[in-house]
Amino acid sequence: MIRRDVVVVGAGYAGLAAAAQLAGRSVSVLERQDSVMERRRGSLGLLLPLGARALVRGDGLYFRDLDLLVEGALRHRLRRLVVRGLRERLELTLSKPLLVMSESRLKGALLHQVLEHGGEVVVGCPVRQVEVGRELSRVRAEDDYQARVVVGADGSSSLVSRSLGVRRGKRGMLFQRQYQVERLELQRDTLLIQLNDYRQMLLAYYDGENYRASLLQFAGPRGNAGELDDTLQDWVERLGAGRVLNAFGATVRLLEPAGDCCRPNALLAGDALAFAGFASITGAMAMGALAGKVAGRLLAGSGYALTDYHKQWRRVSGQPQIERLAWLAPLWRRCDGQRIDRLLGRLHDQSGRLPPGANLLWRLPALLWDLLV
Repeated sequence: MIRRDVVVVGAGYAGLAAAAQLAGRSVSVLERQDSVMERRRGSLGLLLPLGARALVRGDGLYFRDLDLLVEGALRHRLRRLVVRGLRERLELTLSKPLLVMSESRLKGALLHQVLEHGGEVVVGCPVRQVEVGRELSRVRAEDDYQARVVVGADGSSSLVSRSLGVRRGKRGMLFQRQYQVERLELQRDTLLIQLNDYRQMLLAYYDGENYRASLLQFAGPRGNAGELDDTLQDWVERLGAGRVLNAFGATVRLLEPAGDCCRPNALLAGDALAFAGFASITGAMAMGALAGKVAGRLLAGSGYALTDYHKQWRRVSGQPQIERLAWLAPLWRRCDGQRIDRLLGRLHDQSGRLPPGANLLWRLPALLWDLLV
């Protein structure tokens, strides 16, 4: 039996961010995959700085909650947004650019911080069972671990979440395929969003070296990925793209919001408690950092840590907004390509009267509201 102060299940962004907050504690991070790092070297992802959570310094990112500066993480800044329906087109200039970053460099910085603080990361170690007790918890893997606090950062089908008795219904599925293509008719600093209907959306941009595209499809609780590759090939041909050079995919379960997120010696972070998975890496890191800080307070004997955690995770994860908008779900069926085109046409006609300097965050809520209602 291996005894630890904290055992973190899952070595994603949330899990590593939680472990990075526990300097001076005995911490083990258990990851079922054979590697913590991204399988695709130099992989890129879009990052939208969220208020005080992420600051930009030159070509690096500084995460205030994590006290982590990642030099060379920024690869590109996207300053224009082009939204297309089936026929209409709208182009916006962003006052705050969307950032393209190196995912592997960011995760490498988190991993370095965990190891520097004396933490242990065990890869190729799938967890079979988690038993949450009143004072101590047991994590059964290749070796058995006994911990004062367990942090579950093991995804939307979290084993720790099930051990806590958190039961959530599945509302739908989100399928995503990412591609590297030969070429696209895009300017370097432009992000393209191509809307087919409420079920499919294509994002494409040029990062300065490669042309990249990402296709997302929404489906019901029993949905399947369908013919995403064929759909993307049709779209990229219309966009002037050449052949697809590389492709990889992911599936996210759209779950009901978690009703609870903690016990006296067990916490959830990241997708383990998220509604639809954290598309924002900064969101996953913020939730992980919050769980790590609260775990440290629990180890120190704080009697208020759980109350504070329950309040803060609802604010950080946006659960109240999700719960208030849940009644809109049946209206999604009203969205189609023609409706989107009419909406984009109206926005395009009004673009001259919009306030100067208005950015994506100002316009996107109105866009989504019109699409939904």
